[in-house]
Amino acid sequence: MKKLFATIMAVAAIFAASAAMAQDETAVLPAFDVTLNGQKVDSRNREYPLFVYRDITYFPMTYYDCRFLGLTTGWDGRTYTLTVNKENIAGMYRDNVSGTNNPHSWTVRPVEVPVGQEYRYTGECVEPAHFVTYVNGQEAGGGDYPLMTLRGVTYFPLTWEYAHDMFGWDYNFDENGLNISSDNYRTEILNLPGFDGTNAAEYGGYYFYQAGQEIRRAPVNDTSAAETVYTMPLPPYHVGDEIMWGDVAYPAQFSVRDGELRMTFTDVDTATFTRVYSLKYDPAQNTFVEDDRPDTVSNSTGPDTRYYYADDIVVKIGYTASYSRGGEEVSLRELGNAYDCRILGHRLYLRCAPAEGYDSGALSDLYKVDMDTGEITLVTREINGFWAFEGPEGDLIYTYTDGEGLVRLDTDEVIIYNADYWASDAYKTLELTLLGDELAVYSRDDGHTRLQVFPEYGSGKPREILSSDAYGSCGSFDGGFYVCLCEELPEDKYRIAILREGMEPYLSSDVSDGWYGKVSWHGKVFAEGGDAIYVTEGKAVRVTLDRPAKE
Repeated sequence: MKKLFATIMAVAAIFAASAAMAQDETAVLPAFDVTLNGQKVDSRNREYPLFVYRDITYFPMTYYDCRFLGLTTGWDGRTYTLTVNKENIAGMYRDNVSGTNNPHSWTVRPVEVPVGQEYRYTGECVEPAHFVTYVNGQEAGGGDYPLMTLRGVTYFPLTWEYAHDMFGWDYNFDENGLNISSDNYRTEILNLPGFDGTNAAEYGGYYFYQAGQEIRRAPVNDTSAAETVYTMPLPPYHVGDEIMWGDVAYPAQFSVRDGELRMTFTDVDTATFTRVYSLKYDPAQNTFVEDDRPDTVSNSTGPDTRYYYADDIVVKIGYTASYSRGGEEVSLRELGNAYDCRILGHRLYLRCAPAEGYDSGALSDLYKVDMDTGEITLVTREINGFWAFEGPEGDLIYTYTDGEGLVRLDTDEVIIYNADYWASDAYKTLELTLLGDELAVYSRDDGHTRLQVFPEYGSGKPREILSSDAYGSCGSFDGGFYVCLCEELPEDKYRIAILREGMEPYLSSDVSDGWYGKVSWHGKVFAEGGDAIYVTEGKAVRVTLDRPAKE
């Protein structure tokens, strides 16, 4: 009975609005500037322009416009219901420019069908919405400023009730026009001349980015003054959508270590041999030079040599491991083939497998090496991987094994358990990082991607940040962790998640636009001051991560 009454009242509201429009009325393009979160909006050739009706500006509730301002939308075709919710979500601005200019005005026509019955006017006009709409769980619509539609998109009037009370936006009208500001994370598209849509980073007051074969730098406060600082020996691997496998270079990856900007990329001279370039930026020469502390050195006859650094400590892993502390190199050959390494103070944790025969997938043993005394201690046996962090009361060690899952060793707590989790799929992945006393865990299993946060170093009940059947990738940075989905699935509300200690999660709807090798998240370097730079749809996006976590 309540549903029937609500429907009758909704129908009455629609017919009342339609009756008020019995005489021809018009909706017109704004005669003033409109700015959304600092982004000026030009409605003249926008596919879904803002318009003014009865002296009130109307805003299009498109997928991307809403997410840019911190809203999500949903449409139920069975019940003919639109839902709009204010949520912790963000995304870059898209202007949705069409190929033709919009008319100066549209006729506003009444709707002559009841709520719940599909109706499409054949001409180009503005109509009152003829379906039930809920905002933050409350039914909305009706009144002097009803919800409207244009080109199949619902428009909301920017009254104080909607914009301020329901959406949480601040807005004002002054000599510069209408300004709307939302309280979600802010994003800014960087204008980098020649940017090829791969990688970008900030360092020393400049943006560094790739423009085809060139590496350029542009001042943060004047990106038009970009200059080339390095030219890669081979062209990049992608030419349009064509993928080249020989005589090409993979896109450059930037990182900051020891206060210096570093860059790595891989040349594929043939279909079978690759060379890893490890370079660092030299401000005096304004170019990239050979890195004297590289992360990886190529080896054509065996596995590449990987290096790990902490102050004067250098750990080298090829087939086996060795370390030095500013002096003589100490071999750890007796531990067998080394795979993973973590340096905590003067303690070295190594995952090694028996020396007879090299097998990167072999179960391994975890050892702790005291570099002050040279003492070697067996921590645990037969693991697939491990993570080590410095905790308030000693080292925190997490391991995973077949059939057991992720385990915190000091308490023997199983954090993630699934008997089949590590059994067969070569693409199964587990990565984690510690953010204060919270453990961020990324997992990908049988095509499902998840990001969970466990309080109390993994002991507490987790909260789920992201969950999707899309393919995902992840990575850590100084003080944070990120996950991106490399596919677009309609049911995915969030496609990029960034976590920082003490901050609200950044959740974005931005997505990629290509095959597996051209994922959306290229920018794995985070801007100075705790901001982030990522790349999606060929654009570099900067997001300001300065929202403290809610208590």
